[in-house]
Amino acid sequence: MIFNKKIIVVTHGGIGNQLFQLLYGLSLSKKLNANIEVYHDARYAHSFHLDDKLKFFEGKSNFWKFLAMIRLPKILKKLNIVKIGRLDLGIAIILDDYFQDLADYDNFKSENIQYSFNLIKILILKNIIVEKSPKTLVHIRLKDFFNNFQEELLYVINLINKINDFSFIITNNESLFNEPQIRRLVVSKCLTIISTEGKSGNQVILEMINFDKISSNDSTLAFWAALIGDAELLIQNKKLSELFIFLRTLNQQVVEFSR
Repeated sequence: MIFNKKIIVVTHGGIGNQLFQLLYGLSLSKKLNANIEVYHDARYAHSFHLDDKLKFFEGKSNFWKFLAMIRLPKILKKLNIVKIGRLDLGIAIILDDYFQDLADYDNFKSENIQYSFNLIKILILKNIIVEKSPKTLVHIRLKDFFNNFQEELLYVINLINKINDFSFIITNNESLFNEPQIRRLVVSKCLTIISTEGKSGNQVILEMINFDKISSNDSTLAFWAALIGDAELLIQNKKLSELFIFLRTLNQQVVEFSR
């Protein structure tokens, strides 16, 4: 009997992290002509679940789920036994890492990555038409990026002072913008706060993709919104920036080819 090799992807974190994990898994699946199954670990303080758009790949096997939840590839990487969270068991490869470094994709052909990204783009967009706006969106990730309220408050005040007038803002802590110091700045600079309260990660991405330029404090959500929407991305993280340029270039090559 011939068994098809399986790619077991352990996802964790919000949709931004999940999309990197899926991109790598799909690229490997395409390269090896293997089946892919996703198992999500929500055992974190933030309790993010597998995003609805990605449940298409969710596995149903209790056996593989049990192995996935042991998190062995991640443990081996933390112990410096392996360089990347990947464990080959012969009939299956378990992937458990962030996969946010350009070097992680060195062993893939461009077409493997292009295929995987296009599949992700189809899942996120479905029948939605992107209508670009020549405006700037500032995505400010707060809460888990900071240690306390005062740190958040000072960061936002400093950031708003640098933002261009008439910009748009999306944040995961809208209540902070009700603070008098921040509210006055928002009004004086004619900024618009786009409310995303109660929306899922993929719904927030869809709010962001229509902007020509997205600035962020290294949010992976902003990364994917800019990539899917083919927008300029302004971030500080060098590794994320390098990966974004690489993936955006591949995406633009596909668009040019299809015209």
